[in-house]
Amino acid sequence: MISQEQINYVAGIVISGIGYFVKHVHSRLNEALQVAYEARNKVNQLERDLSYQANDLKEIKIELRTLGDSINRLNTTCSTLAVLLQESKEERT
Repeated sequence: MISQEQINYVAGIVISGIGYFVKHVHSRLNEALQVAYEARNKVNQLERDLSYQANDLKEIKIELRTLGDSINRLNTTCSTLAVLLQESKEERT
């Protein structure tokens, strides 16, 4: 028959094994949690970066629109000057 000491010894080994397994699982869960936190922080940073880039693109769009308006005014001015020069040339001849 199995003595109480042998039962206690086997139970101790089993409980130690379970304790080791639980400790290992806990360690792995902590690692996974750390990776999840880091990933969340990176996602948050990327979202901020995208927001800043979107704002920059809006500003660039406004600047390009302003530049386009300036180019159109310059084209109009050049066309007017060309007409005036042509008229002046025709008056001289």
